[in-house]
Amino acid sequence: MGKRCRLRVGRTTDMTATQARGLAKQYAGQVAQGIDVQAEKQEKREKQRSDTPKSLRAFLECHYEEWLLINNRSGKREVQRIKGQFEFLLDLPINRVHVWHIQKWQAKKLKEGCSRSTVGRNLATIRTCFSRGMKWGFFDVNPLAELPSISANGRTTTRYLLKDEESRLRAALRERDSDLRKKRGRYNAWRDERHLEPFPSLSEQQFADHLEPMILLSLNTGLRRGELFSLRWSNVDLQGKNLSVSGEDAKSGKSREIPLNEEAYEVLEHWKAGVSNADGNLVFPNKSNEPFRDVKRAWSTIKARSAITGFRWHDLRHTFASNLAMNGVAINSIRELLGHSDLTMTLRYAHLSPNHLSTAVETLSPTISRSSQYGQPIKMGT
Repeated sequence: MGKRCRLRVGRTTDMTATQARGLAKQYAGQVAQGIDVQAEKQEKREKQRSDTPKSLRAFLECHYEEWLLINNRSGKREVQRIKGQFEFLLDLPINRVHVWHIQKWQAKKLKEGCSRSTVGRNLATIRTCFSRGMKWGFFDVNPLAELPSISANGRTTTRYLLKDEESRLRAALRERDSDLRKKRGRYNAWRDERHLEPFPSLSEQQFADHLEPMILLSLNTGLRRGELFSLRWSNVDLQGKNLSVSGEDAKSGKSREIPLNEEAYEVLEHWKAGVSNADGNLVFPNKSNEPFRDVKRAWSTIKARSAITGFRWHDLRHTFASNLAMNGVAINSIRELLGHSDLTMTLRYAHLSPNHLSTAVETLSPTISRSSQYGQPIKMGT
């Protein structure tokens, strides 16, 4: 009689009893055929260990990067963030990566003046990378599992344009637009002197280029920058004064509808009438007829021209939401317009709502006055 040995078919957390019995029968059949199941399993484990990436760079280039680019809309940015911020970890053996490395990096970044929210986003990116490696079975342990999340100390500043800042921004946009028209006129005069074909005149167009309509549309719709760059004419219904953000372009992955107010409607109407490729798909194509990746140079110039500091493009979206809140629009309506999945993000604007606290407690007041309910106060004798 041959030697008896035990064979583990799997974990109870990974399979049902029925599946376990099926595997046991399969292994019993292989043993009956003279197959060494234990040796095969050992060989499979050794092969898996040999295929396991030895460094973060190997894991990124061989496995994670491709998956991220396919499954994450911001995958390219995530990869760049890992390689740029955590370059010191890339060639370190995975089993030598320690929480201490990350905490040392964290302290250095904060000392250099990086905001806690920025540091937190970078930490979330590298933490997710290691978690995915664990889920796929490439890493035995997650070296960052014990890394505490960085706190923003409960302080979140929502930057939005004050009235005088918005006035300066609009004036600077008009001034820049006028300069572009004059520049085009001088250039065409130069070409005319040399008997060259002139460029299209800008005098008949409402906007000289894309920057002003982009900014005005953002102020009136709250579109994210990526949503704005990806906006298509097929998403714009000028007749119904409405635009839609498709799920594939939205951060939440959900489509939403945004009504166009008068200014947003006029901006899109004039822009469509003035651009030569209005029949194309993109509302704001770049010179290569593709979506813009950024407008950093023009944006920085217009901010300097209007003397606005500490303001990002995304803060145009904050301005849209803040103005709605200050005009008394319900928080849930603001949430729907912004496309937030829940109220958590939208509540940052709640404090801007006029008398929002006094209005809340006033709802508790009885509809019948105390004097009418209880009669006139009793006069006591002297």
